[in-house]
Amino acid sequence: MGKHLKILVDQNKGKKLADGKQMTGKGRLTNKLINSFQVFYGMAIRKNKGDAVAMQKNVMAILFHYSKRKEEPQHQYCPEGELSWCKWQTDKVLGTCSYRPLKNPLSPVLIEMLKPVFEKLSSLQLLKGAEKCLTQNQNESLHHVIWSCLPKGEYHSSSEIQLGVALAVGHFNEGMNNYNSKLFDEMNLKIGINNKSLWM
Repeated sequence: MGKHLKILVDQNKGKKLADGKQMTGKGRLTNKLINSFQVFYGMAIRKNKGDAVAMQKNVMAILFHYSKRKEEPQHQYCPEGELSWCKWQTDKVLGTCSYRPLKNPLSPVLIEMLKPVFEKLSSLQLLKGAEKCLTQNQNESLHHVIWSCLPKGEYHSSSEIQLGVALAVGHFNEGMNNYNSKLFDEMNLKIGINNKSLWM
């Protein structure tokens, strides 16, 4: 997922899209958002082991989740139930109010540009080969998340490395929002609106 999106970014570097803005930048497609897409893509595969159709639905849910607008929430594809990574869906089941609309949902122009990548990576033909979840690139994907926390070209102390790896593994397995929410809860720390917006 990350590789395909970065190729798309490179192909459109410096170009203005139909809405007059570039593909990257604030409120657009950022490296952080690409990393989130990659983590959620891995979760969509692992949590639906043996069911390519459910994998496909969950992969497309990622794109629609980030394209939502306040007046038109698009959570129809998001995983249902109280264990969903989508707060809108968990609120629906639990009767809670933890869902907050994204500050910068992706514009329709960006969604249309990203859709072919998501459709390609959610094709049943591709996902049938991943049904057993015997991916060869799982370590490579985890390493990518670790390097996003601990950039290779910088010095890190042993305690920073331990913390960075622990956070990266948590984000890789559960998604940034779910993992950080549990972590804050364990430490009895209040989760603010700014925290949530950074984690999405």
